[in-house]
Amino acid sequence: MKVLSMIQPWASLFVLREAEYETRTWRTHYRGPLAIHTSKKVDKPTCRLDGVAELLAKHGYTEDNLPTGMIIGVCKLKNC
Repeated sequence: MKVLSMIQPWASLFVLREAEYETRTWRTHYRGPLAIHTSKKVDKPTCRLDGVAELLAKHGYTEDNLPTGMIIGVCKLKNC
């Protein structure tokens, strides 16, 4: 299975379906299951933004308790 690493809070927001798209500068021909991996980095200033902080809180997360350095979900890559 292919893996995509994302910085927090974006990884959790994506897995929680609060963020719908992830954009990259590169293309891939791969289609199918894709594991979502959280990097060890947390973008704390982004976590503190009003809209982001509210979405995280809705799911019981803060900048201090987001999972890092692990696979947190699987999605299906359909289009790129």
